[in-house]
Amino acid sequence: MTRGDADKQRDGQRDGRLDSPNDERLADALLGLDSVVAVFLGGSRATGVDDARSDTDLYAVHRGSVAPGPERAAALAPLADGGEVREETAWGPEDHLHVGGGLVEVVHLELGGLRDLVDRAYTDGLGDEGFATAFLHTVNAGLVLRDPEGEVAALQVRLVTYPEV
Repeated sequence: MTRGDADKQRDGQRDGRLDSPNDERLADALLGLDSVVAVFLGGSRATGVDDARSDTDLYAVHRGSVAPGPERAAALAPLADGGEVREETAWGPEDHLHVGGGLVEVVHLELGGLRDLVDRAYTDGLGDEGFATAFLHTVNAGLVLRDPEGEVAALQVRLVTYPEV
């Protein structure tokens, strides 16, 4: 199956909540950060199993170090209800905010780390790396909102056969 075939199959499962104007505005705001090279939608909304109570999971992919929390908050605050953006760090750098009353969780990832994870999946394997396989599924199933350099698209092409190969 090619990446295009996978996208067509997934497109048939999507409902009208995907690619919302809020997603597009958030993606543009994140891409305005110097280190961000791509933004994709993940979670239940990307896979078409969301409902009215579902949150929005966005992934901002950074080249090099993830932008500092205050810089990220400044980019997102104009779109957040009440201008409030809360930084979370329990699972890595994240920003939580509400937009139009709905919860948005932005997970920040380093491009180099993503590439390394994909490389290991196809060479040494991921063995005991806990959530790595589920995470690779998230990258592969993600709906790319902004990717001007094709970085996430290239990872998704590599992952289209994972873990079957």
